Amino acid sequence: MAKPLEGLSGATTSLTAYYEKNGFSARVNQTYRSPFLAQARDWKYATVYTNTSAERLVNLQFGYGFDSGMFKGLSMVLQLNNVTDAALVTTKSVGAQGFNPDPKAMVPYEVRKFGRQLGLGVTYKL
Repeated sequence: MAKPLEGLSGATTSLTAYYEKNGFSARVNQTYRSPFLAQARDWKYATVYTNTSAERLVNLQFGYGFDSGMFKGLSMVLQLNNVTDAALVTTKSVGAQGFNPDPKAMVPYEVRKFGRQLGLGVTYKL
């Protein structure tokens, strides 16, 4: 079996669905990246392999724009990024570090959580 290229995922996808009618708009986006292996050097210049888990992010956006009446020209948008609060999990190789690390013998190394992000925007066209 061929060794995968370091730092490259086997699959990445992005899917977006969008709806717009009568001033209302909604968008949902999902992005996926499959796991990947990377090689790095530690502080002793020893080889260390890291394996990063798959990542799936979901983002939402809702908006409304007034086309008539007292608020004509006013638009509002609400964005929610990383709705599922997905974590990025990394494992690290163990064994004879620097001489012959085993990229298949991994131990938990790092869990990164970036949290959900909320954005609110308002625009007015004259």
